[in-house]
Amino acid sequence: MASLYEALQKLQQLDDDDELDLIAHLEAIEATKDKVDSYKNVLDQLEAQGVFWREKVKEAQTQARRADKMIERIKERMIYCLQSFETTELVGNVHRVKLSHSKKIELLREPQADDLFVYENLLRHKFEWDKKEITQAIEQGVNVDDFAKLVSSPSIRWSYANSQRASKSSH
Repeated sequence: MASLYEALQKLQQLDDDDELDLIAHLEAIEATKDKVDSYKNVLDQLEAQGVFWREKVKEAQTQARRADKMIERIKERMIYCLQSFETTELVGNVHRVKLSHSKKIELLREPQADDLFVYENLLRHKFEWDKKEITQAIEQGVNVDDFAKLVSSPSIRWSYANSQRASKSSH
């Protein structure tokens, strides 16, 4: 590295054009330093915002799970009440709740190679059961006990208590 004396000697030897180029170069270096610092500040702020919003998302997901669990508990209590009263319908001042039974296919095992030939029309892809086709097959009396079964579970449906009265009075 050059000593201070050598640097001063070189500066004295510069003509005016060289001196202007040097000043512009030094100003550019200073501007670059300011930009580097401001970019780093922006990056730090954006990273902090990212952390903040990720935490908000976690909180929102927790609240959503909590609400979903409460919904399920209330539905289970309504089903219990309907079954306890041995009725399929309860009517409130504004709403009505009805007990129904939803049916769904419960798969007992994954398809195997020989199933491709035996249950060809019940497979959606090479190794994936088609629940829609299985449901139709069960309704047609096809025996699928070795790999699937139809499960019925209670569910509830909500409607307005006066919807039936309103539709009768409008006819």
